Amino acid sequence: MNLLEVAGLYVFATSGALMAIHKGFDVVGIVVLAMLTALGGGILRDLIIGDTPPAAFTNANYLIIPLIAVVVTFFVHPVVQRLAFTVLVFDAAGLGLFCVGSGVPV
Repeated sequence: MNLLEVAGLYVFATSGALMAIHKGFDVVGIVVLAMLTALGGGILRDLIIGDTPPAAFTNANYLIIPLIAVVVTFFVHPVVQRLAFTVLVFDAAGLGLFCVGSGVPV
């Protein structure tokens, strides 16, 4: 895993966790939404291009990084949510990091 991929996973998981906290989800819901936000696109991409099993299912780092982001976000979300556009910023950062990390021109 390269640094941009790790950063992208982290910020997308943070974005999903913030949205779940904002909507009043319980801890399980926060983890599920963060994992889907962080890993959903990559799993779908791998399945479409025929790269099976998806990398998220074969490398434990793809599970650990979003879980770390959930724990951090869960405990510091009052500080992070003071910014009105935090979720939007994390979504944009995650998308940008994955675009740069993939090396595919946009």
